[in-house]
Amino acid sequence: MTAHRQPRTDSRPWYCRDKAVDEYKRAIRTGDNTDDPTMKRQLTIVRSIIVNLGIIGLGFYGLQLGGNVTWITLFALAVLAGYNGIEMSELASFLQAYKEASDSNE
Repeated sequence: MTAHRQPRTDSRPWYCRDKAVDEYKRAIRTGDNTDDPTMKRQLTIVRSIIVNLGIIGLGFYGLQLGGNVTWITLFALAVLAGYNGIEMSELASFLQAYKEASDSNE
C-alpha cells in the first residue's frame, strides 16, 4: 500500500524538501526576530565553511601521517560532496521559500 499525497498547487523543484520550504516560509512571513531566517542562513554558511575546512584538514592530516592516498582522498571527497549536497539542498529550500513568500505578498 502506498500513501497518497495531496498534490501541490505550486511547483517546487525536486531537490527542495516540502517541510523545510514550509518552515522557512512561515519564518519569513512572521518576521519574528527570534526565528530570523536570514541569520540562520548566515550561520549555516559559517558552519559549512568550518566543516569543509575541518574535513579538508583531516584529509591532509591523514595523508601527512602516511595514509593511503587513494582511500583518504576518495573518502574525503565523498564526505565533502555529501555534506555540501545537503547544504545546497537546504539553501535551495530557503531560496524557494523566499521566492514563494515574496510572490504571495505581491
